[in-house]
Amino acid sequence: TRYINNEDFEGTNIKADLVDLGARFNYDISKFTVSLEYIQRLNTTTEVYDDFRIAVIGSYKLSDNVFVTSTFGKNFDDVNNIIALAGLNFGFSKKKVKAF
Repeated sequence: TRYINNEDFEGTNIKADLVDLGARFNYDISKFTVSLEYIQRLNTTTEVYDDFRIAVIGSYKLSDNVFVTSTFGKNFDDVNNIIALAGLNFGFSKKKVKAF
């Protein structure tokens, strides 16, 4: 859940109140993770409640602190915006967290 309030800033005239509600499901297979993410956006400024984002995320663990990730899906907007991302994520933490 996330609430976004965008006030009028100098040089812009865009004001918005947005509420995002969503969920993400992960499935881990050894060093590989597949996720499905869905977010429903409620725009309370313009009373548009049917905007959403859906994405499939893949991640591969190269080492303890380095992951290769990719994302594909549909982003928010009236036009069918496609998400297509690839990246390299670095972690700098020395502390390990155990899953229950």
